[in-house]
Amino acid sequence: MSQAIPDIPPEAYLTKVLDHPNQVEFYVNITKESVPKPKKTTVLLEFYNRKKEKVFQETGQMMEKNANHNLYIFTINKDDIQLEKKKRNYDLFVVVEGKSSSLNLNEDFQVDHSNSFFESKDFMFFLSKSKENSAFLRAGYKHKINTVYDIPNHIHSIDFNGKEILVEGEIHHRFFKETEATYFFTIKKKNGMYLKAPLIVDGDIFTAKIDTEVYPIFPKGKWELSIMVVHENDEYFYPCYVKDLREKNEIFEFHVPRYKDAVRVKVESSNGKVSAKTSLIHLVAHSVSADFGEGEVKLSLGFPLPPLMELLNGKEDELYIRLRERDSNEFINIPVELSKDNNIAFIHASVDYKQFLTGSLEWSKKWDGYLSSKVKESSFYNIRIKVNEDETVVDLEGQYKTHHIDEYYFGEFHTTIYSNLSFKFAKMPFYRDASSYHIENNDLVIQGNALFEIPNSKETFDMNILLVNRTSEESTELPIELIGTEDPDNNEFITRIPIPELGKLITEFKEIIDVFFILKGDNFYRKVKLGLKEFDYFKDDVLLSFEGTMNDDKVAEYHLTTTPKGNLKVESFIYEKDIYNEIQDFKLKETDDDIWIVGERPDTAQDNGYQFFRFVRDNYPDIEIYYAIDPKARDKERLDNLDHVLDIGSRRHIEKSLRASKLIGTHDLEYFLPFKGIKVKNYQKAHKVFLQHGVLGRKNVEYHKVFYKYPFDLFIVSSKHEKKMVEKEFGYLDDEVVVTGLARFDKLQENHHPKREILLIPTWREWITNEEKLLNSLYYEKYIGFLQSDKLQGMLEEYDLKLNFYPHYRLQEYIAENVKFRTSRIELVELGTRTVQDLLKDNSIMITDFSSVSFDFTLLGKPVIYYHFDQDVFFANGILRPIEETFLGDIVYTEDDLFIKLEEVIRQGMKERNDVALRKELIFTYIDTNNNERILKNIMEAPIKRVESQLSGEQKETPLHL
Repeated sequence: MSQAIPDIPPEAYLTKVLDHPNQVEFYVNITKESVPKPKKTTVLLEFYNRKKEKVFQETGQMMEKNANHNLYIFTINKDDIQLEKKKRNYDLFVVVEGKSSSLNLNEDFQVDHSNSFFESKDFMFFLSKSKENSAFLRAGYKHKINTVYDIPNHIHSIDFNGKEILVEGEIHHRFFKETEATYFFTIKKKNGMYLKAPLIVDGDIFTAKIDTEVYPIFPKGKWELSIMVVHENDEYFYPCYVKDLREKNEIFEFHVPRYKDAVRVKVESSNGKVSAKTSLIHLVAHSVSADFGEGEVKLSLGFPLPPLMELLNGKEDELYIRLRERDSNEFINIPVELSKDNNIAFIHASVDYKQFLTGSLEWSKKWDGYLSSKVKESSFYNIRIKVNEDETVVDLEGQYKTHHIDEYYFGEFHTTIYSNLSFKFAKMPFYRDASSYHIENNDLVIQGNALFEIPNSKETFDMNILLVNRTSEESTELPIELIGTEDPDNNEFITRIPIPELGKLITEFKEIIDVFFILKGDNFYRKVKLGLKEFDYFKDDVLLSFEGTMNDDKVAEYHLTTTPKGNLKVESFIYEKDIYNEIQDFKLKETDDDIWIVGERPDTAQDNGYQFFRFVRDNYPDIEIYYAIDPKARDKERLDNLDHVLDIGSRRHIEKSLRASKLIGTHDLEYFLPFKGIKVKNYQKAHKVFLQHGVLGRKNVEYHKVFYKYPFDLFIVSSKHEKKMVEKEFGYLDDEVVVTGLARFDKLQENHHPKREILLIPTWREWITNEEKLLNSLYYEKYIGFLQSDKLQGMLEEYDLKLNFYPHYRLQEYIAENVKFRTSRIELVELGTRTVQDLLKDNSIMITDFSSVSFDFTLLGKPVIYYHFDQDVFFANGILRPIEETFLGDIVYTEDDLFIKLEEVIRQGMKERNDVALRKELIFTYIDTNNNERILKNIMEAPIKRVESQLSGEQKETPLHL
């Protein structure tokens, strides 16, 4: 009785692949049920591209019968395989009597007796398998390096010797022997960042040593292990594999010491391809307690012995508790005593309080706790100490309290929101908040509550309000009236600020007055900002508006507003009376004028605003566009030969601003407006464009849509990655965020001829609000120490270099008047004497910390060194994108490392690293000179917006005469 042909797809399994000089053989087991008549049935092996098009076919011959399978051999002449001259994947199928199924690759595959790689005259083939165990070929056209898919290679071992990652494997590289190419072994992230080492090839065996100390950051996440081939200045990456394609388990693990947390590296394989996962190492304490005594605190910790010994790997001779200060990245090293009992390791350490009383104590300082073993003289293996409520016995109730100079402080160990052990040293808290505010009898009246308690102290305090002009620092102190309550520690207060007193502090058209709370005692002085405990923050909103007469001819308009943290401030404008009355009459009206106003900070004309304004005036003179600037600004000279320039506060500026239909700025628009916009109807309906003053992705700045009553209508970005981030983090919609590139990028690329000069251009620290805080800051100490060091002077002399120091505008005046440099090779570049763009073009190396102008330098293909001595505190409010995605260059944490890296960059010809060039697409979608054209096109195409006014008494347009 004859057997029927089955109406089901065949089951086929690849068992072996043999490579011969001109042929390749595929050995395939097919279940007997799939081929009931093997001698009369044609069995085919077919290759399909990912478009499901058949590109090759071969007929098989039955070799032998087994209990459940028939073994077929498919002998293929290699040169008969003619494919696209590109790199492509091809799926393998077995066809029996018109029924096909994927060729599977499972445990029957004979790894030790097979060739996973073969090549023909024109193509290189590499056997792989999918997650579903289906076999496929990665085929590359081998006559062009950019169409080669794989260099067949296998990792044999990966280890770490305390300094270097050691790799050994085998590689097929005959094709590249005929090409002038350089090999590297790399550990590479998807965003393009990589660690690399030269590949040393001996026959088919390769070795590599990656020096981890060359790379100060090793971010957590997934990394690809690759062979990198550098050919004609281009880089090509080819994945690494294990010998056994069925291998899925972790194959290697090692730990790498870093300046901060040690990193665990797990090397794994999936479908034969090798990758690594990195994570920070921590250890959960069994117990933790702190005993605060006279002069020192005794810290005791218990750890489960087996995991601790495994992490220490025999290095228990020099153990320390290390406390890393977050705002300086500097460590306090505390020797410990180690004892063991019943599988528990007990650690005991004593910390002298004096170690916390160094440096600036202006704001709270925090130290993260590590258990560390010394690797070598300056290197530690730092294990983050965690406290788990379910696993750890905790006794951290004590505090250290002290009076130092004219302040009261406390110190305590605590656990963070991520359950990490940390130490905090700060001023004794002073709780104060305003609860109400109103105008009464020509006074600004503020009421609130205050609480300041010093245990075991009989000292009494006086409380006052201090008003300080943010620019001139002129101030006036006014009394606070305390209202008795039943709680002696909770003082309800009221203060009355005469409006004429505010007028005494202002002289310029536009000013800001900060409101402080002052506490004074015999041995104590504290000045803190007064703010609201509960508030809704809008950058363009006001809490209270009022006016005051300056003299017979002028009126001051005041607006009580808040900072992002809720601190109170008073914003003021001084108008001539007739202008003020005209503004009040006109602000409820709506016009149809098409007037564009552009601005940056009030005192600058050199950034994206200036470049966009020049572009429009030069190329589209019919557009009525104006640039607004402080008439006293140095940059005003750059505009003197141009028309359509508005002096901020002038009659013409006020007239054009009231009628403006488009407001275009690099910062908040109120920087260059002559009034609070929310009070003016035309402002509400005007089209608002944010040109930006840099690429976003680092510091979490307050340009979120929810922070505005009237947010930006168009948000300019430089890449698709930045657009995605702005939409996600800042809340803008897809059509509100446009990828154009920054306006200043056009001119940046013209006449670029760098000199042997270094640009030092640090960004500001928002917590430095006065000269006292500046001089006591780590920021000042680090930069002035670097600039005045003998080592810098010697390096500039040795390599015949000049350094241009361009401090933030808030630091300019102090440096110019008080800091002298010891060599003429260091120049202080004062604001307005040279544009930032000219500095970017003229210099060959940039040193900065977090400044976004580094993106411009990267656009020009020049090296940037990032000095991150206070990275944690700078990003205390969050970072928008991973550090390695936006800091394209070398990151250092200490002055010693800064000098080492600077000399290395100089010796390498002041050239950009290759991996930086590869990662530029993370920052720039366009690298051309059409950025302004794209910006203008998007502004012109933006839809007309109509909003519901928050003002009452809407009126029709009438002429405005100022």
